[in-house]
Amino acid sequence: RSLKISERRSSDDAENVIVHTIKDELTGNMFDMAARAHHEITLIPFVYNPDEGRLKIALKKDVPFALTNSVMRSGHNIDERRWSGHGLETLNIDAEEMDDDARVLMHAHFGMRTAVDAEFLEGPKGFPAPDLIENYIETVYVELSETQPKWERNYSLIDAERILHAINAGYIPDAWLEVQIETLMRHFGMEQTPWMHEELPVGKTPPPDDMILDVEKIFKWDPDAAEKQMENHEKDKGKVDERFRVVKGKSGQLRAKRSLFVGEGQKEGAKTGVASSEHDFIVPQDGVINRAALLFLTADLKGDTLVGFDYEEMPAPYRLGQKDKMMNMPTIDLPKKLSHIDDVKEFLAEKFGTSVEHVGQMGESFLTMKDMMPQRTYMFAIGSVPNEWMGKQTKKWCKTSALWQLEPDYKWSMLFRYGMMNAMQSMNITAGRNLDPRVKRDGQKFGQLKSVTTRGGDGAKVDTNSHKSWFKSSKGNDNDMGASSSRLKRYTVPQKTHG
Repeated sequence: RSLKISERRSSDDAENVIVHTIKDELTGNMFDMAARAHHEITLIPFVYNPDEGRLKIALKKDVPFALTNSVMRSGHNIDERRWSGHGLETLNIDAEEMDDDARVLMHAHFGMRTAVDAEFLEGPKGFPAPDLIENYIETVYVELSETQPKWERNYSLIDAERILHAINAGYIPDAWLEVQIETLMRHFGMEQTPWMHEELPVGKTPPPDDMILDVEKIFKWDPDAAEKQMENHEKDKGKVDERFRVVKGKSGQLRAKRSLFVGEGQKEGAKTGVASSEHDFIVPQDGVINRAALLFLTADLKGDTLVGFDYEEMPAPYRLGQKDKMMNMPTIDLPKKLSHIDDVKEFLAEKFGTSVEHVGQMGESFLTMKDMMPQRTYMFAIGSVPNEWMGKQTKKWCKTSALWQLEPDYKWSMLFRYGMMNAMQSMNITAGRNLDPRVKRDGQKFGQLKSVTTRGGDGAKVDTNSHKSWFKSSKGNDNDMGASSSRLKRYTVPQKTHG
C-alpha cells in the first residue's frame, strides 16, 4: 500500500476550483479570491457514554492528504513538519445528497448504524478564510449506536480528547476539527482538558476608548431592519453587488492548478508508485505558502484582558449575502526568507513594535483549507501596544470575558473562533465558565443559526445568488432561542433548489 504521497506533475487544467478577480468599490483595490465548485457538509458521527462521560468520534483513517505533500513553490517549511500524506479526516457529503432521514443516509453512504431516534444536529458554520476563499464550512452531528456493525477498515471510532491532542501536537493539521469537537463536547457539558501551550503575552497599554467595542453595540439586531434588508435583497436579485464584485482580467495573486499525486510504496524491496490521483487546488502566484494569524492582547486600566481583531466587511460573506461587519484575526503573509519559528517571532516583534518575549505561538500550524490550498497558517498572540498598524479604523478591541458570552455565528470567522478558543484555554478561562445566560436582544438569544445548505452551480461555476437565500434565512434566524446556548438544535434539510 501507499506509504508516502508526493506531487509529480502539475498543469493549469483545473476544473473544480476557480479564481475570481474582485474589485472593492469602496477602496478601489483589486484582489483574487478562490472558490470551490461544490458545497460539502462535514458529518461528525459520535458515540456518547453519559455514565463514563466519554465522547468518541468516527473518522475516516488513512485518508490521502495530497496537499500536505505538494511541491513547495518557494520559501521554507517553517516548522519543518513532514507527513506521509495520510491521516484522519471527517466524513463529508455533498449538500445535494443530504436527507432528513439520518438512519437511511448514514447506512447507505457509510454503512453506519445510528442510535435509536437519532437526528442530525447543527454544528458550527463559518468561513475558513473570508478574505481569500469564497466557501464556508457547515457541520452536522449524528449519534451512532454503540453496537455498531463491523465497519470497513476505512473508519475508526476515537476518543474525542485523543483527537484534540493529535491536533494540538500538529499530527492532524485541521484546526476546524477542534472547533467542531469542542462544540459537541460543550453540548454534553464536557470541558476540554487544557493542553500544553506557550504562555500568552498580554500588553499593558490600553487602546483609545474609540477603538473599544461594546458587545451590545456590535451585535445590535433590529428585526424590522433585517426584514427590510431581506426585501431589498429580493428586489436587487441579479444586480451587480455594490461593493465586492467580479471584474475581468486577473489580479495575479492566485492561480488554479491541477496536479498528479503519486502514492509510493515498497514492492519486492524497491520503492515504486502504487497509486495515483489528480487534485485541483489553489496556489499563490508569488509562491508564499505561509501566513501568520494574529491575536493582539492587552489589558485595560482595570486589569481586564482585551483582544484586538479586524472588524470589517469581508469579501466572502459579503458576496454571499452576509453584509454585516465580521470579527476576524488579522493575517499577514510571511516573507520567504523566514525558515524557523524564532525567525517569525523576531519578524513579528519588529513589525509591531514589541519584544520577542511578547510574541507567543498559539498551537501548531494547520492547513487553511486542507482540500483546497497547500497554504499553512501559524497563529501567534502579540502583547503589544496599539501602534500605528493597529490604529486603522477596522481594528477594534473588546474584553475577552464579554466576547466569550457570545455564541459565535457568521459575525465570527472560523479563524477568530479558533483563536479565541485557544486563548481562553491558555489563560485558563474555560474552567467553570458560565455558558448561560448569553447576551440577549429583542427577547432572543444570540447564535443558533438555522442551517440551510447551499447549492452550487454547474461545473466549476459558483452561483453566488444560490447562496444568498441561505444567508438571508440565517440573518433572520441567528437569534433563535434554545433551552441552553450550549445545546445543539436539530438540523433541517432545506427544500432542494437549483442555482
